[in-house]
Order: sequence, then structure tokens, then C-alpha cells
Amino acid sequence: MDYNDGMNYAAIIAGLGAFLFVLVAISLVFYLLQAYGVYKMAQKRGIPNAGLAFVPIVQCLTIGALLGETELFGKRFKAGLALLIGAIAVTFLSSVPVLGIILDIAFFVLYYIILYRIYLLYKSESAVLYTILSVIFSGIATPIIFFSLRNTEIYAATFNEYTEKNPFEN
Repeated sequence: MDYNDGMNYAAIIAGLGAFLFVLVAISLVFYLLQAYGVYKMAQKRGIPNAGLAFVPIVQCLTIGALLGETELFGKRFKAGLALLIGAIAVTFLSSVPVLGIILDIAFFVLYYIILYRIYLLYKSESAVLYTILSVIFSGIATPIIFFSLRNTEIYAATFNEYTEKNPFEN
């Protein structure tokens, strides 16, 4: 019988614990980067309750408020409310076999369309690049982009105003 086996398991568990701690710390840093960026952008625009950017899930309301009302498939809606309802639906229904997959896909398509339109409002020349980076490296790129846009002057107050200034954009 080898008494060192217990030490090996303890070392593995300690290593996994340290890895998990570092992963959670990095995730927290990226979450706070995004929350602060969204908060400053909302504050600069005079959006009420900008501090909600720091609250998980409810942050979607603030992100959507940066875009305001928008139109998709001929329907006008408030982007913040749509994102909040979508995030709640995905949170609670994503484990339902077929419905969960459909909701996940629909939510993420809506989320990235809204992000693209927000990027258009703040940095139109980089909107496509920012959206591609956000899709591919979502948890890393999106927080960095929002943080980098926090002091950027807005090009147009609403997406409709943007499309009026740029008739070839949809």
C-alpha cells in the first residue's frame, strides 16, 4: 500500500481549486470591465438607472437602453426590454430540450444585432469588426469593446437617426 496516493489527490484538488479561483477572478474582471463601460456610456447619455449595468441579467436592460427603440423584421420594440425578457427566458428555459435551443439561438441573434447597432452608433467604421470579435470572443472582446467605448462621443442618438444619416445602412 502506497501512502503517497492521498497526497497526489490532494495536490490535484488543490491545483484544480487554484485554477478555478484564477478563472473566476478573470471572469469577474471582464464582467466589471463591461459593466463599467456600459455604466459610463449610459451615464453619459443620461439613461436613468445606469447603475443597473452592474447587476447580472438586468445589465441587458441597460445595454438595450443604449440603443433605445429599434426595428427588426418590421416590428418596433425597446431593445432593453427585449434583451431582458430574452435573458430571463434563456436562463429559465434553456434546459428544455428543443425550446431551449431555439431560445438560445434567437436570443444570441437578437443580442448580436443589438450590439452591432450600438457599435454603429458609437464607432460606425469599426462596427462590423467589433461585432465579429464579439461573436467569436464574446466573454473577452465585448467587455473590452464596451470599456473602450465608454468615453466615445455618440455618432447618432438613435439607430433610426443613424439610418437617416446613412441611408445605405440597415
